[in-house]
Amino acid sequence: MAQVSLWAICNIIVQDNAVDSIDILRSLDVQFAQEGLSTQHARLTLLVKNIIATNLTSLTLSSLPRIDIPLLRLIVKSFPRLVNLHLSCTERLDFNCCWVCFEDSLGCTIHSPVPDSYANPEDLGEAFANALKPLTWLTHLHLGIFLSHEQLMYAHIDHSLQTERSLHHESAEPECQLCDAVAAGVRVQELAVSLVLAQKLKAVKSIGWSSFFVACATKGSEEDRGQNTNHGNGANEQSRASDPGGRAATISVPLQTTIWVLRIGGRIRVRRRPW
Repeated sequence: MAQVSLWAICNIIVQDNAVDSIDILRSLDVQFAQEGLSTQHARLTLLVKNIIATNLTSLTLSSLPRIDIPLLRLIVKSFPRLVNLHLSCTERLDFNCCWVCFEDSLGCTIHSPVPDSYANPEDLGEAFANALKPLTWLTHLHLGIFLSHEQLMYAHIDHSLQTERSLHHESAEPECQLCDAVAAGVRVQELAVSLVLAQKLKAVKSIGWSSFFVACATKGSEEDRGQNTNHGNGANEQSRASDPGGRAATISVPLQTTIWVLRIGGRIRVRRRPW
């Protein structure tokens, strides 16, 4: 599937006035690298207003400045038959230069909505789940944002500068004690928020997140969280076997994790590998 820049699509729309209908379109991949926080919504509105693709089943929007409720509602309204939805912001972060450039790229992207946009990850999960609930066929969802606290990034930069660690993984120390201290908590939050989404998105089978804490391949270990959905708010939520690992990812490791959903006997369970 070819990737198209939003700028290029909007230029076609402006020149040709409109693309009345593309009913045969099933998959669309658009990158927003040239857009900013102030232009994202207007550009996307122009796109969906002029390209009517109600039968679209797969949508990828990458390098987004932000993922917010207006974006989700616009997607739901415009593409009601989506099966696969991949939204991501973290490609915008610049790992290829120095710490200063990396910090500059952080300021142009809402990469970690907690706590400035949402008080905690669970609130984010509830808001996103309610916005996406009309997508009754949605099976695979990826949200390319970090669930870790926004200040973790800046604390990591300060710590790395103080210890003279390089941004590039070739010369960086293999571990960061600051990141390791919060890794287990963030990984539990990724499972918990995925469970919140799975409870309201009835068809979803996998949920992806951007994460600096990718799973350690520890033999015999498993992260698993379950919810009994037969008892409403009184459900018993439990965490089975917690993997205490999870190192800060480097640029040689994909900054993403996938949570897999199992629905059986009125229960919903999530874990980090396919069921």
